[in-house]
Amino acid sequence: ANSQHPDPAQLACHHSGSASRHASSVLLFYGSPLYGESSRRSRGPCNTRVNYLAGDIRAQLPARFNQQQKAREELAWCAANAEKAPNRGYLREVYYQQAKLAQAANEPEKAQEYLRLSGYRDLNRPLAFNTAFAEDTATGHTFVPRRISEPVPGRVYALSGFEFTEYYFVVSDDGRELIGIDAGTRPDSAKGAYEALRAYAPGVPALTTVFVTHAHWDHVGGFSFLSSLNPRPRFYARSNYEEELTRSLNAPPAFEKNFFGERFDMADVRRFKPDVTVDRPTELRVGGTRVSLIPIPGGETSDGLFIHLPDAGILFAGDFIMPYLGAPPKRASSWLRPTNDGTREEIFVNVRRGPGKSRGAR
Repeated sequence: ANSQHPDPAQLACHHSGSASRHASSVLLFYGSPLYGESSRRSRGPCNTRVNYLAGDIRAQLPARFNQQQKAREELAWCAANAEKAPNRGYLREVYYQQAKLAQAANEPEKAQEYLRLSGYRDLNRPLAFNTAFAEDTATGHTFVPRRISEPVPGRVYALSGFEFTEYYFVVSDDGRELIGIDAGTRPDSAKGAYEALRAYAPGVPALTTVFVTHAHWDHVGGFSFLSSLNPRPRFYARSNYEEELTRSLNAPPAFEKNFFGERFDMADVRRFKPDVTVDRPTELRVGGTRVSLIPIPGGETSDGLFIHLPDAGILFAGDFIMPYLGAPPKRASSWLRPTNDGTREEIFVNVRRGPGKSRGAR
């Protein structure tokens, strides 16, 4: 937005975000003309946050402001346009406030139904936090709600929210093979993601190849499911994957269940065994798709492997930009260039060198 002409939706969000903290105890809503005008002008399919905040605040204002009907309209709009919200968590507060409004209007049946939809036990919750994160005792942590996107329509599929990690699949150039990137955390989550992809895109070919960026729990734990497919996919990993696998197997046990859920079993990680290991930059073709496998000498783990599809301009980098969680970069003085954006320079240097030109080659 232009600094001289700020977006009304942004103004409304900032203003209402502050006002919502005091809506139920406000004496005089000084900002209501500005807020009302901003929200009216910016209300529409791309401004879910404004509608959400408008309904949330009006629902909590004292009755003397006579905003209950407007609140109902705003909240009903949000519920009817749930697919436009940043995530499904927004609906919890929408249904909760609808329940309170129905209760105040002496509509107990509606109030109970809205309360049920909100997921709250009663109408006395002190504060709501809406986030894309989720925790489940059995399945662990997810960063976003479930979704399938196509970074390259019809060719590259990204599956998020099926578990702790994400899944990526690439349809080969000849359309006859499916390439997977990493194997997920658990067999059941790998199964759920793979079946969801096939339901979403029934025409995708069978999975034939899986490239593993590094041997951490959340990248190899679903190996047993993917390797059970018929025909069995061929797995590629870095030649020193066993070093990292040993570190993972010896990690503090409390870490596992907290992140990956009660269904996580370290035995699934232990089962990982690739068919092909790579100890130097290697180029191959899968269904006509040119793939460059580039070992990297640093990052989160010591067995990092870039999967580069040069003709498509795509790089799968794994978790190499998280050295603070794992092995520090090796030979840092020669590996990292001192730039304002070292991360992007690091990727660029390694991919530009290509097969046979990396300092990590043996």
